[in-house]
Amino acid sequence: MGRAHYIRNGEEIDEASARSFPSSREHGLSHLEMSTIAAFNGFQLPSASTRQELMGFFMQYCSRWMPIMHENDVASILNGTSSPLLAQALYVAATRVSSAPISPAEPSIKERYERAKILFWMGHESNPINSVKATLLMQWYNPEGPEHVSLDTSEFWMRTGVGLAYQIGLHKEPVQGPWYSMRRRIWWSLVARDSLISAAHGRPRAINLNDCEVSPPRAEDFHDPGNDGNLFVRYVEICRMLGDLTDYCNRGFLPSPQRFQMESALHRWLEDMPSDFRLSDTPGVENFASRQLHLPYLMSVMIFARFTSKRVSRTAVLAASYCAGIFETFLARDEIRFLAPVFTIYCISSGFTLLTLFDHPNLWSSAQTDMNIILKSLSQLSKNWRSAIGGLKALQAAIKRKER
Repeated sequence: MGRAHYIRNGEEIDEASARSFPSSREHGLSHLEMSTIAAFNGFQLPSASTRQELMGFFMQYCSRWMPIMHENDVASILNGTSSPLLAQALYVAATRVSSAPISPAEPSIKERYERAKILFWMGHESNPINSVKATLLMQWYNPEGPEHVSLDTSEFWMRTGVGLAYQIGLHKEPVQGPWYSMRRRIWWSLVARDSLISAAHGRPRAINLNDCEVSPPRAEDFHDPGNDGNLFVRYVEICRMLGDLTDYCNRGFLPSPQRFQMESALHRWLEDMPSDFRLSDTPGVENFASRQLHLPYLMSVMIFARFTSKRVSRTAVLAASYCAGIFETFLARDEIRFLAPVFTIYCISSGFTLLTLFDHPNLWSSAQTDMNIILKSLSQLSKNWRSAIGGLKALQAAIKRKER
C-alpha cells in the first residue's frame, strides 16, 4: 500500500500489523450464495472433448493478445480441476472465437457468461490473481456498444480488473519468484486493453503509467520466448502509443516535443519490426497475427496525421487504404469472426478518414472500393459484436449527410 508516502511523520507504517485481523470472507460463502451459484450452473463443466476444443480456440485466437494463462492453468482446466471462475471465464472467451456450431446440448455464450459472472460477484474465487484474469477473459463477451450503459461490457470488466490489480499490487515491479513473469504479463495485458478501449470509446484510460513501477514487457517474460513473446512486446508498445495519442486528441493539445517523440516512436516501431511480423503479400503465407498487429499502428498513423494537419492528409488516407486492404484479406479468408470487438474502431477510423476525400470527386471515386470493404467489414463484425452496429450506423449517416 502507498499511503505511507503521504501520511507518515518519521514513523514507518507496519502494513503487516495493519492487516493482522481476519477478512470478512474468512468463513467462506453462505448457503444462499452457494445456492445462487448452483442455480446458474456455475460449477457445471463441459465434457472433456469440449474443454479441449475450447482451449484450442482460446490459445489460437485469444492468448497471444492476453498471455495470462500459466501452463498449470491450462492443464487444470483441461482435466476439470481448475478454479471454476477461471475455467468458466475462459469458456466465454473461447466460445466467442469458436468456429464450431454450438450444440443444443451445450450452453449458449450468454449462459457461459452468466456462470462466470455469478462466480465472480458471489466471491467464490479465493485467489485474486484468478479474479483479475477472469476480468480480462470476460471482456470477450461485450454484449453492448459504448453508446449504451452496461455492466457487462469490455470497458466495465477492464476497469474492474484494474481496480483489483491495484489492490494486489500488480502495478509494482514484482519480486523475482515463480510468479514474477505471470504478474507482469497480466499487468501489461491490462495496460494494452485499457489503451485500446480508451481509443475505441474516446474515454479516459483507467491506468496512469506514471503511477506504475513495472518495467516494459520483454520476451523473457515467457516460458518459451519465441514469436508469441516478441509479438506481445510489440503489441503492448503500439497499444500504449495509440492510448497516448487518443489522450492528446481528447485534450485537444499535442505539444511540439511530444509531437516529435510520437512521430519518432511510430517510425521506430515499424522500422524495428522483426521480419517474422512484417506483412507479406506472398500467396499462402499465414500472417493473421501480423495483420492484427499492424491495425493499431495504422490507426495511430491516421490519428496523428489528421491531428497534425489542417488539410486532407495523404498519409492518413494511405493508412486508411492499407487498413481496408487488411480487412479485405480478413473477409476473403473468413477471419472476421475471430476478431475481438476493438477491431470495430479500426474500421470506423478508416471509414471517416476516407470520407475526408468526399470534396475531391476524383479521389472520392477512387476510394469507393476501400469504403465498401470497410462498410462490409463493419456489417460482418456486427454479427458478433453489437459495438459494430453503432459504428456502422454512424459511418453510413455521415456518408448520407455528405451526399445531400
